[in-house]
Amino acid sequence: MKKKICQYLSKVLVEMPEEELMKTMEIPPKEKMGDLALPCFAMAKKMRKNPMRIATELVEKLNEQKDELGIEKVESVGAYCNIHLKRDLLRKALSLCKKTSMEYRRLVAEKQCVWTIHRQILQRIFM
Repeated sequence: MKKKICQYLSKVLVEMPEEELMKTMEIPPKEKMGDLALPCFAMAKKMRKNPMRIATELVEKLNEQKDELGIEKVESVGAYCNIHLKRDLLRKALSLCKKTSMEYRRLVAEKQCVWTIHRQILQRIFM
């Protein structure tokens, strides 16, 4: 989902390549801040705009494609664009990973995201 979001943003708004967006996107320190966060400081430098304004523009663009990108909610907090992913899609991703242990091992080997259940909530672990 992270890759899909970065592909979309690199096409519609951001003057940054997808690879750069992937490196910039991070996991917020607190779950209430979302599943993914995109700081807009590097974009502000390239686009010569206020990072808070860029975060607001990103929210608008992501809201247009929320369902297609698997996003539950997007919000701008200061110069950050915080993304909350749909929980049902996360559960599907987890069940798909667990279907075959070979696929699960391949995802881990490729350092892609792996979803685990801890204390009855889904937590993110990016390796």
